[in-house]
Amino acid sequence: HGACANGQIWEQFGVAFANQKKPLFAVSLPGHEEPMHAGLGKYTIGYYAASVSRFIRGEIGACHVLGHSMGGLIAQQLDASSDRLVERRVLVNAVPAGKPLLSPSLGLRAVKYLRAILFGLPWKYSRQDYFELLCSSMTSGLPHFLYAKSVPESGWAALHMLLGWTKVQPIAGEIHVVTAAGDLIVPPRLQRKLKETHSRVSTLDFQG
Repeated sequence: HGACANGQIWEQFGVAFANQKKPLFAVSLPGHEEPMHAGLGKYTIGYYAASVSRFIRGEIGACHVLGHSMGGLIAQQLDASSDRLVERRVLVNAVPAGKPLLSPSLGLRAVKYLRAILFGLPWKYSRQDYFELLCSSMTSGLPHFLYAKSVPESGWAALHMLLGWTKVQPIAGEIHVVTAAGDLIVPPRLQRKLKETHSRVSTLDFQG
């Protein structure tokens, strides 16, 4: 899942995978379920990736991984032992590793969350920012469902994404990148930069 979200957001989309006849796991990152962890603000992308890696090794085994936005960045940073278990990655509106996210739409809004980002404090999108940045092209009803599920996020995780501080090793396995023209946080031009890091990348572009 992306920033300020948890595994519950996939409830709305689970029906699309219901006919796959394989177990589905919607993972919530540490501190993203109630009660909120005291140290949430200082959690990093690497900390999140280590948690997901342990879950894959201990609970799932061989699998396909779907990562959305921040979750797409985490899916690129799994440790070597769990990485061998991932047969394929699908990265939806994914944050590219090592590329700053300082787009005009995001940069102006990031100022209001600057204290949390710099000092490692929890933060959460305002309702207006959430609807304008994340839901501008969605049908009515869905944005309200998603915002109702939104939770606080780590300031330091946001800092690492904004400044492109997260580094990853090239991934040998298949990566399918799904972009959306309406994504104001990670524009498609940034998502396509995944091809600069990884070799087996295919891209599917949506205009919504």
